[in-house]
Amino acid sequence: MRRCIYDYISSFVFGVLFGYISASPFVMQEIHDLSTGWFTLAFALNAAGLTAANIVNAKLLGRTTLHKLLRAGLVLLVVWSALFGLNALLGPALWITVVLLFLAVSSLGLVIANAATIALEQVRHAAGTGSAILGALQFLLAAIVAPLVGIAGEDTAVPMALAMFLSAVLGLASLAVARTRG
Repeated sequence: MRRCIYDYISSFVFGVLFGYISASPFVMQEIHDLSTGWFTLAFALNAAGLTAANIVNAKLLGRTTLHKLLRAGLVLLVVWSALFGLNALLGPALWITVVLLFLAVSSLGLVIANAATIALEQVRHAAGTGSAILGALQFLLAAIVAPLVGIAGEDTAVPMALAMFLSAVLGLASLAVARTRG
């Protein structure tokens, strides 16, 4: 049962990523009136933050465990997503949106690889099947989240924030369940 829970953690955080990917063009360009060029720059900076967090994650693995990094990343993801939601509810300020999205997306660098690694370690005897199931779960959740973030139209960031926050909370809750069963 424990290995399935790590699949869910990985899938839930994929919901955060796809919520961001699906809605950020509307949030940044429609709500904050960024040009295509400025949005592209912000999106590229977030990608660089995610890449840098992955590099930091790899360096930290020599000093700590996958589980501790995963927990830290999930906690950060919940915090940044909650603050992004608060910003969205209060009438989003551009600079706060940019910073919180950068921090949330970057924290995925401590979560995605670690959750997938732990999940696949549990099924070494069937790694190909485990990887296929993990990918299917991730894209299933992404397919559910992507249309939901635009449900209220182009002039609110609340659905995006809610999708990111709920996905992050479900990931952290799944980790808590895995720890109590493990």
